Amino acid sequence: MKNAMQKDFWREIQHTRSRFFSIMILVALSVAFLSGLKATAPDMKRTGDDYLDSLHLADIQVLSTLGLTDDDITAIRAQDKVEDAEGEYVIDAFASSDSLDAVVKVLSLTGRGIIVAVAIDIRKYLAKK
Repeated sequence: MKNAMQKDFWREIQHTRSRFFSIMILVALSVAFLSGLKATAPDMKRTGDDYLDSLHLADIQVLSTLGLTDDDITAIRAQDKVEDAEGEYVIDAFASSDSLDAVVKVLSLTGRGIIVAVAIDIRKYLAKK
C-alpha cells in the first residue's frame, strides 16, 4: 500500500510539474516573508520604544473616578520599574461661540511643561439632532 501511494505521488508530480513548482515557490515565498516579519518585529518594537523614551512620553496613564492624591502618585513612583510619575488635571468641556461649537479637552501644565489641548468641531453632530 505504501509503495502504491509513493508511486502515485511521484507520477502526479511528473505529470503536473509546473503546478508542483508553482506551489513550492509560493510556499518558499510565504516562509521567507513570515520569517522576515518574525525577525524584524522585536527590532521594530525596540526602536519605537527607544524613540518614545527619548521624547519622555508616558508609557501608561492611570485614571481614577475620584482622582489621585499626592500619596497615590508617590506610591506609583515607588514601584520598581517606574522611572517617573506625575499628576495632572484634565477637564472635558463644551465650548460654544457664534461660529464654532466644539468639545475641548484641556490638560494642565505639568512639571515637565507638557500641555495638550484638543478641540473637535462637533457642529455636524449637533445638526443631526
